Amino acid sequence: MERLHANELGVGRLSEVALSLGRFALKRDVRFSLYKVVKPDHAIITFFDQVFDAGLNEAVRWDHYWTPLRYAVVVKVAHLFDEETA
Repeated sequence: MERLHANELGVGRLSEVALSLGRFALKRDVRFSLYKVVKPDHAIITFFDQVFDAGLNEAVRWDHYWTPLRYAVVVKVAHLFDEETA
């Protein structure tokens, strides 16, 4: 099998292989990271990256993006957006 995707297998067929997958994951110490993307927040962060990322915008100094200072600036930038514009 090239890939295993619940959307293609459905609950019934996925249930058939669930125990085997569980044993495989435990034996090989498989780990998963799950993230939830909130679209308005993602839009604001993407805007911030395009404007303030020193790798994309040569006018921005390195320390204004690649340090914890960027978190304070992204919070300030977020205030420029309302729910509709985000």
